[in-house]
Amino acid sequence: GRLWKSIVEVRLKTEACNLRRLKLSGALHLERLCGQILPGDPTNVEANAAHYYWPRLFKDFIRTKRGAEDPINTRLNYGYAVLRAIVTKELVALGLNPGIGIKHRNATNTMNLADDLMEPFRFVVEHQVSKLNLDVEFKGHAKLDVLGFLDSSISSAGFNYRLIPAIRELAVSYIRVLEGRTECLSLPTGWGRDEFEE
Repeated sequence: GRLWKSIVEVRLKTEACNLRRLKLSGALHLERLCGQILPGDPTNVEANAAHYYWPRLFKDFIRTKRGAEDPINTRLNYGYAVLRAIVTKELVALGLNPGIGIKHRNATNTMNLADDLMEPFRFVVEHQVSKLNLDVEFKGHAKLDVLGFLDSSISSAGFNYRLIPAIRELAVSYIRVLEGRTECLSLPTGWGRDEFEE
């Protein structure tokens, strides 16, 4: 429960970070919600925060996971699928079973742990999608544009990382937790220093 609490806190903090970067309202409310998260998030603060976050990030928007055809959801779903694949690859490379999750425990899901550990990085996909031209057909260059999130600079444990090394650092810290060498995950805290200098 404690590990999931820290993941949910980071999810909310990075959502707030996105709203601030995009000069949108609502960041302070999300940061305040962090103080209400209990181990395991039994009161579902994460879901309540999502209901608050999405309409502020995208006007008149409803988040749809399966079968979405609108331009925002199709791009988010594509970006998340790529992110999930990258997290899964890093977990397998380190010898972790991506099916044994922290919070996600669906017996038919072979990527429970990947679903857990991708949560803190979703914000980079969301920020990328918020910058895109949504009027173009979603193929070819439009798909490549979504993948711009792969170049993100992320701050984690006081260091700057590109996305994939940041994911690897989180996965390695999870191994340290399992081995009893630490109690904390190396979670991203937001954008790295060289981001948004234009």
